[in-house]
Amino acid sequence: MSWTYSGSPADSTLDRVRFLVGQTSTSDDVLLQDEEITWALSAASGVYMAAALCADSMQSRYALEADSMSVGQTQISFASRGGRYSQLAARLRQQAILAGVAPYAGGISVSDKDSRADDSDTVFPFATIADMDNPGSST
Repeated sequence: MSWTYSGSPADSTLDRVRFLVGQTSTSDDVLLQDEEITWALSAASGVYMAAALCADSMQSRYALEADSMSVGQTQISFASRGGRYSQLAARLRQQAILAGVAPYAGGISVSDKDSRADDSDTVFPFATIADMDNPGSST
């Protein structure tokens, strides 16, 4: 098992996933190995979905641990860590959906309207307004 992070998410999909889930330093708990991220990238449709899989994995690891620990009068709670990774996974899935959506405002130029009208694969609306539907109109 190996762990790498070059600090350049723009150049490496593995670094992108590490960046998105916050696993960019070995001083943190190392929860993801390179091989696990590589598998997530092959199993998911895109970097955001791979990061969501990784966040789910990290949440699962905390779910298996005790919720709290007491030493003398000191008590440490771990319960919220798993929940935060679950929230992160949900947010990453939303970002994956939004990353695949490009808003389009059609018909804002004559050439765009003409190219759509000429496209044989375009689905035309059931009802349209033609030149003769408005008597007295010159267009």
